[in-house]
Amino acid sequence: SPSTLPSMGESPSSSPTESVIPGPTPTFVLSASGVDTITNNGSCPAQDIEELVIDGTAYTAGPSILTLYECANINTGFDAMKFKLIGFQSGLWFEIVNRNDRVDLVIKSLDDYSQYWNQVKNSYAGDYPPQESTENFPEFSWEFVPRWISFRKNPNKGPFTEEDINSIALNNHISWFGLGTPEDVIQMAESIKVINPKYKMLLYWNSESYWGSDIDTFQEEWLEPGVVGTGGRPSYDHSIPEMRSWWIQHAVEMDQNTVIDGVFADNTREPAETDKSQMIKLLAETLPDNSLKMGNFLRQRDANGNRWRMNYEDGSYFENQHVGPVNQPEHESIIVSMQLAREASWKRKLVMWNGSRRNCGCGNIHPSQIPATCVGFMNVNEAPEQKILDDLNLSLAEYFMVAEEFSYFSFNVSPDASCERWRWDSSDLPQFSKPLGRPLGPPLQIGHTFTRHFEHLSVKVNLDTS
Repeated sequence: SPSTLPSMGESPSSSPTESVIPGPTPTFVLSASGVDTITNNGSCPAQDIEELVIDGTAYTAGPSILTLYECANINTGFDAMKFKLIGFQSGLWFEIVNRNDRVDLVIKSLDDYSQYWNQVKNSYAGDYPPQESTENFPEFSWEFVPRWISFRKNPNKGPFTEEDINSIALNNHISWFGLGTPEDVIQMAESIKVINPKYKMLLYWNSESYWGSDIDTFQEEWLEPGVVGTGGRPSYDHSIPEMRSWWIQHAVEMDQNTVIDGVFADNTREPAETDKSQMIKLLAETLPDNSLKMGNFLRQRDANGNRWRMNYEDGSYFENQHVGPVNQPEHESIIVSMQLAREASWKRKLVMWNGSRRNCGCGNIHPSQIPATCVGFMNVNEAPEQKILDDLNLSLAEYFMVAEEFSYFSFNVSPDASCERWRWDSSDLPQFSKPLGRPLGPPLQIGHTFTRHFEHLSVKVNLDTS
């Protein structure tokens, strides 16, 4: 459960350090309870400091407010990249707060959302337990950016090529597939696992709409008359018990195939007590323990972020991280999304982070019909390389703030594999061949700027200017 933080206006309690090592790279070495404050007559932190290290190896006090400096002149222009957090235990969120006469390190629990706007702080309540086992999770390595991929192809557009399958299988750890007949889904999984037997393939299973090609066990009277869902597809009538039983049974039967490693449930955003939500829960409880139970679950704009689903699911996919209610403070949607993902990783859940910032397919359309987010990406004869790299760099920077073991990153311009390869398969982009290494510590927030250091990379993202 989240610990109670002092309010942002309170003075922190005093707490000793083991030591403060001065010099161009000062290090605050925290004791179990905190840090001794440095009192300075000049500017703090000093502008000529090359790196300011906060070593939390011995720190066990949990959420708190620790004052690092007291001085008359607070250097608010100190480069956030110069801060480096190392050695802290997991489960904590860190923020540097510059006040009139001091610099504080504010530490809160990752399951404490009380500092956000009313809709978040009033509905994000309770807790969920850590994952009991990760034995069925995909392989994970810090050597390079750990990746997953979203892809689809209309069966009428022809089969996936050998190059397509090789790229999917060798550059990613996990994906879902569900467009086509059940036989198409199994064949795709078999093709990938021939190349990479450790790959995790999930059945894509939409909980709102009748998806894919006809399934011979489905009955048309289970559809809600005149109601359509995603992509204009007919919607299920969840009030029909037989429909809900069929939906669960089909997924369970598909999962019994040795090349299917679990189920990804989409369009799940409903209150917990509805027929649809109870159907999704029953599917997770019916699948075997060694099957992956994933879906489009955690969403910051929903009540409690849908965190209650993590009581019986293995993890969550993240999308639309920047989308929130119109009255939500600027940038809070992505910040809360980051915390939701970090909380899930802390509790050993699997995180599939979608870094795609737009969905711009191929084909020529009238310029007036091109969505604003797709200008420069549609009706083009070649890849807009700089635009793609700009998108990727920003998305990667955000992902690096949530990256933990079993969190994976995906990026494309469109998931449509009927299009040019550059739209749906980002494997050739140079960032994915550069070494990453383990994180040296957790991310640090200073206002709307976030920084983090890895073995081979230091990254800073300013949400105000990016």
